[in-house]
Amino acid sequence: MIFSREPDDWRDLQNQVATILNDCGIASEIEKEISLARGKCVVDVYAEDFISDQKEVILCECKYWNKKVPKEIIHAFRTTVLDSGANRGIIISRKGFQRGAYEAIVKTNVLLLKYNEFQEIYSKRWVIRKYFSMARLRSNMLDMTDLFKDIQEYPSNETIELWTKLSLKYFGYQFFGIEGYNAGILEQGSLPKLPLKCSWDKVETHTFYDYSSWMKYWEEKLIEGNRALALLRG
Repeated sequence: MIFSREPDDWRDLQNQVATILNDCGIASEIEKEISLARGKCVVDVYAEDFISDQKEVILCECKYWNKKVPKEIIHAFRTTVLDSGANRGIIISRKGFQRGAYEAIVKTNVLLLKYNEFQEIYSKRWVIRKYFSMARLRSNMLDMTDLFKDIQEYPSNETIELWTKLSLKYFGYQFFGIEGYNAGILEQGSLPKLPLKCSWDKVETHTFYDYSSWMKYWEEKLIEGNRALALLRG
């Protein structure tokens, strides 16, 4: 999953849903007023996804309830999705759905998902987008590990020694840190299985239980390495 942390309350659930969609490149807003065939209403999360220049509107209803969502709520939301002209509707429930709820969405454009199921749908897109957002950092790291690139004068022995330590420390962060896993596998849509066992220096192993903590740590190390090597090169 993208985030292993469970939402704290209904507002946090809304925010996490919107965050995931935004991170996937799907422009999202919380508590947005929309127009219906008759009147208006406020939806928990409103999202617009542009695929091949075609806009797809997604409406999300977030239910942070201590009970399963009844089919009456499904019927009402199904009408909202239809009357708004949205392409898709998603109800994200903390506790799932009552009997009859799934029958209520047959032959409709509405999905009923628990929070972890919602994350699973968007995990591939989230990871791929995050990976490519770090492309410049990874490319810079490759350049920075070449101490003799564009130098004005030959570096001192002390500089070479420090550069060697830094390049050994950070060189591996150009890659995923997962043995046998590479960009080609990711681009095919296959994500590494959780929990992740990662080692960028072949010495220390890090365990990650969700994709966000993995990407956050990796990005922080890339930034740290870029800065250290940039300072060394002057």
